[in-house]
Amino acid sequence: MNLQTIAISNYSFTYHGRNQSTLENVRLSAYDGDFILLTGPTGSGKSTFLRSMGGLNIDSGTTTGQIEIGHRTSVAPKVASLLQNPDDQVFCTTVEDEVAFGLENLGVPPFQINERIDHALSLVGFSSETQIRYSDTNTLSGGEKQRVALASLLALQPQVLLLDEPTSYLDPLASQQVLASLKELKFNLSSLTIVLVTHKIEEVEQIANRFWQVKNRTIVENESFPVTHTLSSTNPKKDKIITKNRQSAMSVFNLNFGYRNPDKEVLSQISFEIGKGEKVALMGRNGSGKTTLLHCLCGMLPLTDKKSYISLNGHSIRRLKDAIGQIGIVFQNSDLILQAQTVRQEIAFGYEHTKKKSARSNNTIDQILTNFDLGHLSEEDPFALSQGQRQRVAIAASLSSQPQLLILDEPTTGQDFNNLKKTLTQVSQFIDGYRADEAPSFLFSTHSIDLATQYADRLLCLKEGHLIFDGVPSQSTKKILF
Repeated sequence: MNLQTIAISNYSFTYHGRNQSTLENVRLSAYDGDFILLTGPTGSGKSTFLRSMGGLNIDSGTTTGQIEIGHRTSVAPKVASLLQNPDDQVFCTTVEDEVAFGLENLGVPPFQINERIDHALSLVGFSSETQIRYSDTNTLSGGEKQRVALASLLALQPQVLLLDEPTSYLDPLASQQVLASLKELKFNLSSLTIVLVTHKIEEVEQIANRFWQVKNRTIVENESFPVTHTLSSTNPKKDKIITKNRQSAMSVFNLNFGYRNPDKEVLSQISFEIGKGEKVALMGRNGSGKTTLLHCLCGMLPLTDKKSYISLNGHSIRRLKDAIGQIGIVFQNSDLILQAQTVRQEIAFGYEHTKKKSARSNNTIDQILTNFDLGHLSEEDPFALSQGQRQRVAIAASLSSQPQLLILDEPTTGQDFNNLKKTLTQVSQFIDGYRADEAPSFLFSTHSIDLATQYADRLLCLKEGHLIFDGVPSQSTKKILF
């Protein structure tokens, strides 16, 4: 007989400072062996619910009702939670220490810790040949950090595993490896209960046996899985714009970059140009150098090779000060650029401090709020919003300063299909609204070829720090990368 691992009775949660509850009268139960898919629109309360089950919302608001996790007959840890942003929970300096940390605190014998580290890393797709175990966590990509964070939880062998967007930072191959491991865990560990939040429903609908959905501030169980949407199933993108006659905006020549070890280049001999008004997608596997390249382009990583050259509209960019006021960037972790007390103030900051005082009337703060579906959140604290909503605020704030180049690093993180489509459509319309010789350029990194074909005129592909493709995006490009 299956044992109950989750029992939720009349649970409600209200964040401090809000009059309306985020969750209301939730009544659910789960048993060992369950693999539960939890879905809902961006900002509906999915992450709040997982944090509540994981005991992480104790000081964030007021609660009523009860949540009971785990059963007393097991000595295994009751619950382990994977957060949306791996930077929020990866804190050790090496991968080995990160995976070992929880095991050491549980008093697991050293010889077992060693075995569990290797096994947990293999479950998330890291082979022993990669030597990832001994890597500095600060040198990992966002996707690699997410896999390390998941490995640290799998090593604990908990009764309940709560996963908040576990594949949001991962490339398709890494996603497949992680999901295959979760499927294996489901069949091999009958005592494990998994609750997984994702907007990529098609990835897990064959694994999950139950489906929970957030509706009207509560969570209900549905018998059938929701209809999945993909960008490739929407109306096809307009014909590719001819880019050879564009005026050049950004030029990159012979870009080489390495972090602490100058003999180990992360980027090698990268050269390309981006035209004014051009929309360019950047793809590559986790750890291929995408984020490093984006940070070099905006001066966050100063150029150390004298032969490397980056310019925007004729102005050289070698360090951060060269890009201020010219380039807007939204990081994978959009929280890093949020600093105002309200959403309106966040968007107004860039608009009011830009040197371009002759802003067009349709770029007013109210219009930007409306375009990005943020009007009803204008007086909210940005950090009180969901990750997907915070990302929309960051993108809108970057656009409000009217940059000559807008860079988005993984804009899909935390976004449901409708909000993702709406956000990228707004960015595209913003750029298309300019004259050809004044239009800003748009560069975004992604793991989605559908996103690239729908919203980009051109595609750049990185592999192990080298530019291996520069051309028109198409579905066949996946064969090059994955």
